Amino acid sequence: MIDTENYMREHFGDCQSEKALAVLRFTTVAPAPALQGVVKHYWFASMNVDALPYMSRQYPDASMGMVFDLLAPQKSVFEAHNTEVRLCDFSAQTALLGVRFAVGGAQRLLGGLAVNEHGTIPLDMFGHDALIRLCDELLAADSDWRRVEILNGSLLALLCDQSSNNRSNNHQWIQAVLPTSAGVRVNEVASALGYTHRQFDRQFYRLCGYTPKKAASMIRVDAARRLLSARHDLAMQDIVHGLGYFDQAHFIRDFKRYSDSTPSAYRQRKYLQLWSSKNRGDN
Repeated sequence: MIDTENYMREHFGDCQSEKALAVLRFTTVAPAPALQGVVKHYWFASMNVDALPYMSRQYPDASMGMVFDLLAPQKSVFEAHNTEVRLCDFSAQTALLGVRFAVGGAQRLLGGLAVNEHGTIPLDMFGHDALIRLCDELLAADSDWRRVEILNGSLLALLCDQSSNNRSNNHQWIQAVLPTSAGVRVNEVASALGYTHRQFDRQFYRLCGYTPKKAASMIRVDAARRLLSARHDLAMQDIVHGLGYFDQAHFIRDFKRYSDSTPSAYRQRKYLQLWSSKNRGDN
């Protein structure tokens, strides 16, 4: 089991996370050990029928996912990419099940992905029979824990079936960019793989829907959000240099682009949320 309260605070914006925790049943579950490094976690979200609908914000982190709508299966989607802060609409009739992949995990399981301009693909148009069967099995299951078993079994089967060079190479392409999130230059990664910078950019964009430079920025900002949430004692300058930024101005520009606020404002907001949470516990 994953710390759901911290997950909500890290991934959903402003004081909406407090409201979400009060009215939304949100649970995160770790995948089978053999899937770790491919799948970050599974998640379930359902809303009490008496609760009022509301909007919340989710931050981009360069990962992909699948969302199964258990009330309206035709709305189930593959989230191919997300490069902006996204508004999430939770209504009184919400019943969702999601898979969040590790960076590169989706390509490792499914090969090359044709992404559309919105970054989402309806599962019934995805053209992958295994995912259609998976959706049907999840709908027929009688509990969330049975659905976790189905997800583990289905994704493990896909992982075992990923022996083709195309899928393996796709995964390696995505994994290769991860060191750039710590300051390694993209052209150095491209050269190490035997490609020009332009060739590497094109291939990466075809697989992910965004450039390796943008992926590295999202990964770094996601790491910054986690540090700002958990380490209130850590100096901002230490975070900047620890994540490979040359100057604070560059860091602030990236952070605002992928978080809709400055690092200082984000840290203050998270501190107030933590203080509020502890206050409620003491009372």
